Amino acid sequence: MKIFFIRHGETDKNIGNKLHEKGDIETLNETGIEQIEKTAEVLKNSHISVIFCSKELRAQRSSEILSNILECPSIPVDDFEERNWGIYSNRPWSEVKEVLDPLTLEERYNYVPPEGESWKASEERLINAFQEAIKKGDGENIGIVTHGG
Repeated sequence: MKIFFIRHGETDKNIGNKLHEKGDIETLNETGIEQIEKTAEVLKNSHISVIFCSKELRAQRSSEILSNILECPSIPVDDFEERNWGIYSNRPWSEVKEVLDPLTLEERYNYVPPEGESWKASEERLINAFQEAIKKGDGENIGIVTHGG
């Protein structure tokens, strides 16, 4: 079994270094579509049997493109969503850095943004989702389309 981790294609918020929010309706821009099409070509002979993806629109769109080219199903999974940044959603990363920079690595790991989730909680959620995807993959090669953060 091989697991291929794939980040969704580019969005306009990515270009502007802004954080996405949970349930964001933004999808891929033209560059993002091209990135995923190129990724699919690279993975064409990888024998991926199924692609699991975040339920966020940009990840689902990326997974749909991949599954069409690779001829395998795409299955959205709740817990593959990126960290919930709460009140910092839709804000520039530079604003979040101002809050995080003074913190130690351990403090960052446990920091919960107002209305958001900690890095620790996000990590635990993602690990559980990865383990479930591996079980459902049943020994076959799988793809996982998720986020950078």
